[in-house]
Amino acid sequence: MAQLVLKVVNTWMETPTIQVISLNLAGEKFTFKPGQYALVELKIKQVVAGGSVGADAGGPWDDHAFSIACAPNTEYLEFATRKSDSDYKKAFVALVKGDEVKVSGPLGNFTLDPIAKSVCFLSGGIGITPIRSMVQFATQQKLNMPITLLFGNRNPSEIPFKAELDGLQKQNPNLKVVHVVSEGDAKWTGAVGRIDAELIKNHSRIDTDTYYICGPPGMVDSLTNTLKTLNVAEERIKIEYFTGYK
Repeated sequence: MAQLVLKVVNTWMETPTIQVISLNLAGEKFTFKPGQYALVELKIKQVVAGGSVGADAGGPWDDHAFSIACAPNTEYLEFATRKSDSDYKKAFVALVKGDEVKVSGPLGNFTLDPIAKSVCFLSGGIGITPIRSMVQFATQQKLNMPITLLFGNRNPSEIPFKAELDGLQKQNPNLKVVHVVSEGDAKWTGAVGRIDAELIKNHSRIDTDTYYICGPPGMVDSLTNTLKTLNVAEERIKIEYFTGYK
């Protein structure tokens, strides 16, 4: 397992609640499969008077597991998280260019099967990160594999990587992206509701797809049961729980 100290080269708010960081590999080797995760260790900076983060107010190091949100064979690693009031998440959001982050990995078996006949991703919210890695990889490698992504979010403003996913769909003739939100607005023309049996039957290949489910535990369990009611064999269902870590 590789253990690297990498520098932040970019950070951005992907949605009003989701922060992304990009770390420069700077020639270091970090070999991973699309969909795997790593341990990301940050120094928990101390808050000084006025509520700002003290640049020199060093604190303890703390790590959390994050799916690697980009495809392999790049010069960087990307990680994303939804903001919260925990000290770790505050430190994550406060990262700036030049800060050091420790990364250990890769870990996990929620990975793309390159010889699958066809694939359907079922994702919710920040659970898109390992799937983004797999979709990027499949597109870059021009895999001859039909792929459907059913992506559920609360509202249109909270769809992470929407522009990129829609762009990948144009690049990859084998990729179909279906967005569904629980709260639409006047400009939204896509599906409204939740990912359910009807949506799955209408947009995926029940008899051949390998299904990858990633998101909050309740969503993962519910969709796993839905697939079983549709007679999808258990060996064609792969799951990854995104628990509410802080």
